[in-house]
Amino acid sequence: MPKIHKQSKHKSKLKKMKRNLLFVVMLIMTVAYSYAQNSNGYGDKSVVNSAKDTPTGLPFFDNYDDADVSNYNDLGGATSATSTAYSVFGGNSLLIDGGSFGSGLTRTLNTWPTYISAYVMSPVAIGATSATSYIELSNTNGDPIIMTCIEGTEGPAITTGTGWNGLGSITSGIWYFIEMKIDYNAEETEFFVDGVSIATVGFFGGNTPTAEDCILEFHNYGGESGYWDEVYAYAPKDAPNNPTITDITDVCTYTTQTLVASTLSQWWNAPADGDFMAVSTELEVDLGSNDTTLYANSIVASANNIGVQTEIFAGNVRGYYFTAPTDFVITALFVPLQQTGAQNIEIVRFTDGVPPEYSLTTNEFESLGFWNDLGEYELAMCYIPVSEGDIIGIYGYRDQINSYGDVKYNTHIKDFPVTLYRSGMQFPLEDGSQMHDIYGSVDGTIGNVQFVYIDAVSDRVAGNITLETEAPLATCPDNQVVTTPTANYTVNGAEFDLVSSSDNCAVDYLINDFNSLETLAGAELPAGENLIEWTVFDDAGNSGTCDFTVTVNSTVEINNIALENVNMYPNPSKGYFTVDNAQGFNISITDLTGKIIRTYSNIDENSLTIDFTNEAKGIYLVKISNETNVNVKKIIIE
Repeated sequence: MPKIHKQSKHKSKLKKMKRNLLFVVMLIMTVAYSYAQNSNGYGDKSVVNSAKDTPTGLPFFDNYDDADVSNYNDLGGATSATSTAYSVFGGNSLLIDGGSFGSGLTRTLNTWPTYISAYVMSPVAIGATSATSYIELSNTNGDPIIMTCIEGTEGPAITTGTGWNGLGSITSGIWYFIEMKIDYNAEETEFFVDGVSIATVGFFGGNTPTAEDCILEFHNYGGESGYWDEVYAYAPKDAPNNPTITDITDVCTYTTQTLVASTLSQWWNAPADGDFMAVSTELEVDLGSNDTTLYANSIVASANNIGVQTEIFAGNVRGYYFTAPTDFVITALFVPLQQTGAQNIEIVRFTDGVPPEYSLTTNEFESLGFWNDLGEYELAMCYIPVSEGDIIGIYGYRDQINSYGDVKYNTHIKDFPVTLYRSGMQFPLEDGSQMHDIYGSVDGTIGNVQFVYIDAVSDRVAGNITLETEAPLATCPDNQVVTTPTANYTVNGAEFDLVSSSDNCAVDYLINDFNSLETLAGAELPAGENLIEWTVFDDAGNSGTCDFTVTVNSTVEINNIALENVNMYPNPSKGYFTVDNAQGFNISITDLTGKIIRTYSNIDENSLTIDFTNEAKGIYLVKISNETNVNVKKIIIE
């Protein structure tokens, strides 16, 4: 698998901060921020703009409290002329209390949600035909698409505009969990109360959504009042569009190349299954000597809501554990910016039940990931599958400062409610001291660590990196004829070296087939015709060749007539060849590199038959000599 390099950290802190904070927003790390409401033209309704800024396809949520009405935010009405500003992620329930019709909370969404849920409670009994708090989802011009209410006779109910479909009478002081699952193709909404399907109704008044932004309102009616808690609205979870990846072609070197996807993507080394590599828009790859194909798919992600910091604790690490209510995949972790400094994070899966209550501890778990000294604005990117029923522990802090949240924090993973319970260890979390001796503390405040999970993925798209294929151009010297007074010719310097080489990429190396070097300087060329081939390789592994001949004429005097009469046949030979008139001579047979294969001294017979059937095919030099004279012949073994 290609080695993946981390991105360069040699950037200014400001640029890094902007980049990573944008990334945090893309992954809806919303717990890192608090937004105040303000009035912006919707009468006395409070408007939260954070949802408008959320990237399309991602959810938002408002968590006020876990069904505690002793401390609440009053959004106006009889006791207040204007809505009271509050923190979206504050720790209080929302009270919509009396006053004129329509006072309450309004949110402008940049995409139409497919799921809305909330806990709702009427603190007092209401009349048979009276109603209190409403949920409306409308076009921006005010045309309602969905409308629900708490109504005296029907209880939590949903209407098409012609009548209410609800639970029946309600009990005051009891929290009801209501859900709306919206099918825009069928133009209908299925309404649930405490997990039970109550009714499926068409859109209110036959209205249909426009292509514009939509308005989600929570408001009261008349002098009645109602509480709201853990309000969620999820955008469509349809698979996102496939990413677009720009292929990289004609790569000349084996150095790092960067594939770029059009969206935030997961990267893999196979078109299905395979090894997970990274979550990013860019992937740096060390390219080897072969073409490389990697794969990316776009993701839609949600972040778990962990509330806000209520206090801090220095030293030993804290976090939380929970039982997974469904299958999901964790793709990033992050310690909220309510504290500053480097992050240390670890995630574990318990293998023998939940961690015991303090002061008992357990080491029956496996680590699923550990990040030490993570940058202040970095995300711990990962791919960690979690199965329904897994007991997961998540721990972390910034510079050994824990950000404590609420006790037994109730939140959601996908559409499923889940409770986070305090957990930790009595040691710092750092390199050399990962999680061990873990305990639980169900009545303690959780240590805040955000995680991001995947809602939907696109198909995988291939990104290709291909080497260039153009062969280098090699230019050899012209054919040469040289004369030497000795049996061999010694090459002088670079006279027979390659004249030139060129390529659209850089030339990596070159070699000749005579001495397997980049130069022929000092090589001993035997008498006769020498065919020499040069080969040039570029950085992409392509090669180009050229060849030429050097004919060596030796002027060694051959006075012995008998030497001239020595004959050698057949030539070429299948393995056996004969040397006639060889009596009295010495014979030495070498390959073209000068390696001696056979020698015969002072031959005492006139005709010598030589068996070369066990030798490699090729050209050999047969040197025939006596004390004063020498002759060299070539024999070709086929």
